Amino acid sequence: MMRRRTLVVVLSLAILLVAAVYLLTNWPFSSVTHNVAITGITVSSNQVQRGDLVNVTATLKNEGSVSENFNVSLYLNSSLLEMRPVVDLGSNNDGDVVFNWNTTTTAPANYVISAEATHLVGESNVTDNVLTDGVVS
Repeated sequence: MMRRRTLVVVLSLAILLVAAVYLLTNWPFSSVTHNVAITGITVSSNQVQRGDLVNVTATLKNEGSVSENFNVSLYLNSSLLEMRPVVDLGSNNDGDVVFNWNTTTTAPANYVISAEATHLVGESNVTDNVLTDGVVS
């Protein structure tokens, strides 16, 4: 009789443990999403002369459910101009990263400006991590 009670208690505890694990992993409030996006690029001037200082602002949004740390890179055509860290951008918050482009050593040409946020671990939507702006000449 004692073995049967022990078996019932052990089985009941096992069922409760499985139910608790299921609830913890599937509870709607415990899901964490990671998703950052580049939502805009603003260039201080679309016509640049050698030696000009051009400000390029990348506008960001944390579309995930937790604060994030990540990097934003600015590209001229496919060449990296600069990478900047973003620290603790809160969930559903916007932010700006300003890059200073000194054109003193830049050859005269047309440049396509783009910004890219690094992919976060667990981020499923990475299509909005890159944005390309117009041409600066």
